[in-house]
Amino acid sequence: MLNLLILLFSLLVSIYEGSEILNTPWEWEHTAIFSNLTNEQLKTTKDILLIDYFIFAAKFSPIYPIVSLIATYSITFQIIFWIKNKLTRIISFWLITFISIILMITLKNSPTQGLHLISILFGLSTFISISIALFLIKNNMEKNTSID
Repeated sequence: MLNLLILLFSLLVSIYEGSEILNTPWEWEHTAIFSNLTNEQLKTTKDILLIDYFIFAAKFSPIYPIVSLIATYSITFQIIFWIKNKLTRIISFWLITFISIILMITLKNSPTQGLHLISILFGLSTFISISIALFLIKNNMEKNTSID
């Protein structure tokens, strides 16, 4: 429950900080990624989508976006540990690993410090996810080979 409140708070602050994109039209081409996908050309501030506020905040004020990503990972890990099926749990951690690697590689060469820090966070989450998945596999193999 606390993670959910932290996620909500950090998302709201991130969107508030990211609303600065409305005052920086020269950044729209590089930062308003999703708005550019849905519109042929960005002409007014009404064309900017909410998710692009978050991206702007991640690039230039990354503290709250990083907190929201950590809270998201924490909630996701908690949900995965609630899964009873061991194989599904292991596959879920490998899926998180795969997604984190893709995001880490995508953001690795970012010219902004904020996205570079988020790339490092994705690298750390990759390491944690792999470690948990390998631990679950090892633990499952030991239980299956033990003599009772």
